[in-house]
Order: sequence, then structure tokens, then C-alpha cells
Amino acid sequence: MRLIEAINPRIHQSVICHRGIGRAVLSLLSSMSILCLVSCSANEPDYDGAYFQKFMHGYADTVDPTTLPSSPVSNPAHVAAQPSTQPSVITLSDAIDESLGHNFAIRSSNEDANQARGDLWTATLYPNPTITADTVLQPFNRSSLSPSNPSGPPEYDAIIQYPIDWLIFGKRSAGIEVAKRAVDAASATRSDQIRQQVSATISSFYDVLQAKASLSLDQEDLRQNETLLEITAKRVEHGGVGNVELDRVRVQLISARQTVDQDERALVAAKSALRVVLGRKNADQSLDVAGSLEVPADIPRFDLQELVRRAEENRPDLLALKYKMAQTGADVKNQEAQGMPQLSIGVGYTFQEQVEIGDRNTSEWQASIQTSIPIFDRNQGNVRKAKAAQMQAMINYAGQTAQVSSDVEQALNGFNAAHHILAENGATLVESARNARDKLQKGYELGGYALVDALQADTDYRNALRTDLALRLDFWRSLHKLNTAVGTRILP
Repeated sequence: MRLIEAINPRIHQSVICHRGIGRAVLSLLSSMSILCLVSCSANEPDYDGAYFQKFMHGYADTVDPTTLPSSPVSNPAHVAAQPSTQPSVITLSDAIDESLGHNFAIRSSNEDANQARGDLWTATLYPNPTITADTVLQPFNRSSLSPSNPSGPPEYDAIIQYPIDWLIFGKRSAGIEVAKRAVDAASATRSDQIRQQVSATISSFYDVLQAKASLSLDQEDLRQNETLLEITAKRVEHGGVGNVELDRVRVQLISARQTVDQDERALVAAKSALRVVLGRKNADQSLDVAGSLEVPADIPRFDLQELVRRAEENRPDLLALKYKMAQTGADVKNQEAQGMPQLSIGVGYTFQEQVEIGDRNTSEWQASIQTSIPIFDRNQGNVRKAKAAQMQAMINYAGQTAQVSSDVEQALNGFNAAHHILAENGATLVESARNARDKLQKGYELGGYALVDALQADTDYRNALRTDLALRLDFWRSLHKLNTAVGTRILP
């Protein structure tokens, strides 16, 4: 430094000058860094949105000890399962639990809720300050500066500005309120996705159960036709009937084999569909279900208006629209706040270089307030858009309320009808058809009845079993459809 001063005093003064500027700028940058660290270190807000009990979570497979008379389809036989890395044989409660944890649509909806929480975090953050560093009045030829030609003199500025309109006009708090209601709506939408996917899981579970029962019935029908073929062959051999009846039984047997083949393919398709809603990615036909189609003998009488009231309290799709109304109402206030002026304050430091013109260097400060003047743009368009969205949310909520009432009414009617039909006719239907088949088949074997009578009796019995199966499945499907319509389990 002494060498520089000896060579050129002006250069020495310039170095001192710039060292002063550097210290000032470093001081300002340090302050800015501290402010930024404080702002950026804000923790994620502890707000998870509205809480919803997961639909059918904790479901237990229970059968009322007092049930309607059983039939051969009440407990479908198991299909042999091969070892698998995941449970091969699952109950309905197992299927629901696995779907809740692994269903792809549910997992995706979880991220929708996380995105809404991310928007809330963004809304809670304070705005960043801005810093401006500049130099002005710099001559192209510094050697021309002198007391007789002062020019500038050169200046160096460092200015910090910080917006305060978020505080003065409530813009930040309005944005936070909108984001919170959006988190509520996203949580409700996620819960509704759970409701829909669990409902799809239950439906797929019963599809597999139905496919197994149908396969079991048709396999029994195939065995019955094989027995009938043996009986007819003996009668032909002893001259009791002609070959034409043997041909008719063979045709019936071939048709039964084709039906079994179709049932096996339907079972494969049903298992594949169930695997998808369970969230299993790899093909696995070892998957099997275990369940009972026993139906309670007595069910409580449900009041429609009470179920509608429960649905309005529990249906997450309806609650999501309610939160959407709250969100759009908050957004109207938010957009009105955004139309207020943009306002910021600033402080600055100025260093004025005057040694070259025969004076000492000076340090100065400055303060400023900067604001926009909302003469033309007061955010009118976004305010109108927000009001229109609020009205739309109200209309959607009213429409969905009517839809919920309709869903519950139809589901309750189907549930009551399914139980009534099965309770009145199920046991008599199967028992009567079984007795008729056994008598006619024995009579045909002894030569007392024609083949056509035995075939018709067997067909009637199989149709009775299929009808019984359909009635039992209809009861359980309608029960779970009613659960889905109400948004909660209605029977313990």
C-alpha cells in the first residue's frame, strides 16, 4: 500500500475509496443474507386439512349367527392356490386393507393432497427483499476530473427494498386462507377417492366370488351330465332306450364342458381385475378369495331421511364441494386484496467519490416509499372470475346434494328388495328344484320317466342355484352399494 501511495497518490486515494465501498456493500449483503435465511428457514405449516375416517377401514368379516337357510352356493369352494410372495387367499377385510395401502389411484390422490399443502407452504412464506447495487455519473475518462471539471462526481449506491403491501392490505393472510381451504378440499377429494376405490375393490372381490361359485356350479353340472351319460349308456345297452337319447346326452355334455371353459376364463379375468384395484403389479393367478354368502335373517329397517342426513355428514365428495365453496369465498377476498396497491419501502447507502475534484469523499443515506396507483387495473377481472367460481361451487354443491339423496334412495330400495326376495323365496326355490331333480333322475334310471324330463329337472335345479347365487350376491352388493352411497358402514 505504501508503494502505491509513493507511485501515485491518486491511485492510493481510489483504493481507499473502493475499500470503503466494499465494506459498505459487504455489510448490506450480510444483512440481506440474514433476512433471506430467516425467511427461507420458515417451517412447513402444521396444517393437514380436514380429517376423514377412511371408508370401511377396519372392516371385519362377520356373519350374523342367525342367517337365512344355506344353499350349496353359500360358501363357494376354494380354487387351489400356488405359493406367492403376497397373500394368496384373502378375505374381504384383507382386500380392503390392501387396497387402502397399495391402490394406485389412492396413492396418486395422496400426492394431490401433498401438492395442496405445498401451495399452503408457499402462501405462508414472506416475500423476499431486493437489493440494488449500482454506480452512476462515471466519466469515460477519469483523468479529466479536476476541481475545474468536477463532472459527476461518481457515485456508488446500495439500496434494499422490501414490499409491505402483504401486511398493510392483508394480501398474505388472504392467500393463506385460500390455501387452507384448498387443503381441506384436497383432503376431502382424497377421501372420496378412497371411498370409490374401496367400493371398486369390494365389487371386484364379489366378482371373483361369483366367478368361483359359477364355476363350481357348472363343474357340478358337468359331473351330473357325465353321470347321466353313464345311465343312458346302460339303458341303451339293455335296450331300454334308443341311441338318439344317448346322442342328446352327449350334446348336453359338450355344452356343459364349454360352459365350464367359459367360467374358467371369467375367473381369470375377475382375478386380474381384483389384482389391479389391490395395487398388485405382477400377474398372479394364485390369488384367491375366501368369503361367505350367508345372508342375515333379520336386518333393521332404515329410515331414508336419516340415511340421507348421515350421507350429508359423511360423503367426502359432498364435503369436498362444501370446502370448495369456502375456498372460492376466500378467493373473492383474496382477489380483492390483490387489487390494492403494491407498496414497498427502501433504504440505501450512497458513496460519493470527490477526491479527484479537490474535496473529500462523502457517505450519504436515502429512504424511499414506492407504490403503484390502481387507477386502471384494480384486479377487476380476477375478482369477477372468483365470484363466478364461488357461484359455480354453490350450484355444484346443491346439485351434488340432490344426487346424494337420489343415490341413497336407490341404494336403500335395492337393498331392501334384495333381502326381501331372498328371504321369501330363496330356500323354497333351491329345495324344491333339488327334490324334483333327484326324483326325476331316479325315475329315469328305473325307466319311469323320459330323458327329456330328467334333463329338464337338472336344468331347473341348476337355474335355481344360479338364481339363489344371484340373489345372495345382489344382497351383498346392494349392502355395500348402500354403504358407498351413505359414505360409512351402516351395519355393524
